[in-house]
Amino acid sequence: SVGGIIKLVSNAPTSSQYANVSLSYAQFNESRVAGTYSNALNDSIKGRLSVQQSKSDGFVDNAFLNREDTNNIDETTASALFNIALNQQSELDINLYRFDINNGYDAFSLDNNQTLSDQPGYDILDANAASLKYTYRFTNHTLQATGFVLNADTEYGYDEDWTFDGIHPDGYSSFDLYQRDITRTGLDIKLASLYNEQHIYLLGVNVTRNDEDLLRQNTFLATDYETVYTPSSQSVFGQYIYTINEKARLTTAARVERFEADFSDNLGFTEVSDTLVAASVAIDYTIANNLLFASVSRGYKAGGFNIDPRLDVNNRSYDPEYNINYELGVKGSAYDGLASINLTFFYMDRNDAQVSDSVLFAIDGTGASSFADAIGNANTGLNKGIELASTWDFSDDLYIQANLGYLDATFGNYTKANGDFVALQQQSQAPKYNAYLASTLKITEQLTWFIDMDVKDEFRLGISHDVSTPFTAVFNSELIWHSRGKHLYSLKLWIKNIADRDVITRGFGSFPNDPRDGYSTLGPYFQYGQPRQVGFTFKYEWE
Repeated sequence: SVGGIIKLVSNAPTSSQYANVSLSYAQFNESRVAGTYSNALNDSIKGRLSVQQSKSDGFVDNAFLNREDTNNIDETTASALFNIALNQQSELDINLYRFDINNGYDAFSLDNNQTLSDQPGYDILDANAASLKYTYRFTNHTLQATGFVLNADTEYGYDEDWTFDGIHPDGYSSFDLYQRDITRTGLDIKLASLYNEQHIYLLGVNVTRNDEDLLRQNTFLATDYETVYTPSSQSVFGQYIYTINEKARLTTAARVERFEADFSDNLGFTEVSDTLVAASVAIDYTIANNLLFASVSRGYKAGGFNIDPRLDVNNRSYDPEYNINYELGVKGSAYDGLASINLTFFYMDRNDAQVSDSVLFAIDGTGASSFADAIGNANTGLNKGIELASTWDFSDDLYIQANLGYLDATFGNYTKANGDFVALQQQSQAPKYNAYLASTLKITEQLTWFIDMDVKDEFRLGISHDVSTPFTAVFNSELIWHSRGKHLYSLKLWIKNIADRDVITRGFGSFPNDPRDGYSTLGPYFQYGQPRQVGFTFKYEWE
C-alpha cells in the first residue's frame, strides 16, 4: 500500500498477577489516569482489564469567547481481554472494547493565532466493539477463525465561518454538522502449515461489511443531506514460503478481493463493484548474518464516493488505485555488533493515483465561500526514495537511534475538480527529507535521560491550496527515575517541543476570508500541532 501498514497488538492476558496504575499531569490542564489488571481467573481462563481517561483544555485560545478549552480533549477508553483454554489443542480469545470520546474542535483561525468562533465545534465518538478468535492446533496445521463487530455513533461539527455573528458585513454565519451511525462486521479464517520448515504456507478467506448512515446539517443547505453507504468485500488470500537452502528463501503471496458498494443520497442511488488483485514475490539471502532482500509487489486501494451534493456528477465517485512497488535492501549489523542497520531503496509506480482535492463554492448573497472535499484519480503517480534505520549500542549506558529518509513523490496528468489541469506536481504531506534521532543515556542505575529530534523538510499541505510548511525540527526530552524490585515505581519528567516551534499540520490559501481587511488577502491560514508542553507521569507496577 502507499503508506504501509502498522499493526498494533494489545498485551495478552497473563497467567500470573500483573497490575499497574499511572497518573500524568501537564500544562494546558492535561491529565491522564490509567490502570491495568491481569491474572488467571482459574486454570483455563486468563483475563486483562485496562481503563484510561485523558483530559486536556487543548492549546487553542478562543479570543471571542475568552476561553482556553474550546479545542479540549475528553476521552475514556476501556478494554477487557479473555483467553480461554478449551483443551490442549484449542483456545478462545474474547476481546471487548469501549470508546467514549467527547472532544472539542476549534482550530480555524483568520490570523493564524487565536480563534474567533462563536460556535466552537466538537468531535464525538460513542463506540463499542468486540472480537472473537478461535484457534485450533492440528498436528501439522493451525486453524484460526476471527469475527468482529463494531457499533459507533459519531458527531463532527465546526464553525464554518470561523468567526462570530456580526464580523461579516453581509451577516454570513454558518455551522456544519455531520452525524454518522456506523456498523462494521467481519469474519477472517486462516489455515497455516507447521510441519515442514522448507515449505510454509497460509491460506485464508475474509468477509467484511460496513453500514454507514450520514446526516449532514449545514446552515446553507436547503434541506438536510442524508446518505446510506454499504461497502462490502469478500476476499481469498495466501502466502507460500520456500526455503531454497540455508541462505536463501523465496516468499510469494496473493490476494483477490471482490469489492461492492451501494451509495444513496437525496439525489439518487448508485453502486460500484470491482475485482481487486494484489500479489508479491520476494527473495532474501543471508551473507555473514546480514540479510539481503528484494521484492516486487502489486497493491490496490478500492474506489468510493464523494458525499458532497454540490459536486459535479463526474466528481461524485472515484476509481480504485493500483501500484507496483519495487524494493531492494539490506538488514544486518556492523562494527562487531555495535550498529544495527536497515537500508531500503523503493520505487512505486501508482496508476489512477487517488488524490485529495476540493472545490470552492460561492455562498449566494454573502460574498463568502465554502469548500467541498473530493477524492479524484490522477493518471500517474511516482514515489521513490531511500530509508535508513539504525541503532547504535555504544555502551551499556548509551543507546542511539538514527533514521534518515529521502522521498520524491509526484503525480500528474490530472484534471482537478475545478477544471484546472495538473501536468506534474509534488504530492502533499510528502517531505523530501526526514530524520529521527534519539539518544538514551543511563546516568545511574535508577536515572535515565532520553532526548529525541524529529526533522521534516518543507512539504505541500494539499493540492488545492498552494501552501507549504517550512522546514521543522522538533526536540523532546524525558528524565526518568525508576526503582528496582518486585514493585516498580517510576517518575518521568518530560517536555515536548522544547524550542516551541510552530508545527503546521494543515493549511489553506488562495481564497479571501477575512472581513477585517475587506477580503483583500488570500491567506494562508494554518492549523498547528503540539506546542511546548511540560509534564510528569508517575507509574506503579506490581506482580
